[in-house]
Amino acid sequence: MQYHYERSLRPEEKQHQPWIDRVTRQLLAACKGWECLLADRDINPQHPDQVAISSAVIWGFIQSIIPQVVPAEDYPQLQQVVQQMEETALFAQFPPE
Repeated sequence: MQYHYERSLRPEEKQHQPWIDRVTRQLLAACKGWECLLADRDINPQHPDQVAISSAVIWGFIQSIIPQVVPAEDYPQLQQVVQQMEETALFAQFPPE
């Protein structure tokens, strides 16, 4: 959200590149750690836990607002969780807009 706010909502003359660089590094480090933790986790789409649901929702949000910052192809575990969750009846009730 910080990246999106700084680039999309804050006036250009008030944007601060060192801050954007910092939040970008934090975001990418968090996504890398998240990706690693998902690699060791068994996701069951028929009985999703909070990790699976939250991961799918948050990853979808990130990809909808700043895919150029966090390339989906760099995070195959996250992509797999999203794909599995989007194929469930639960997620079919609430398609992305």
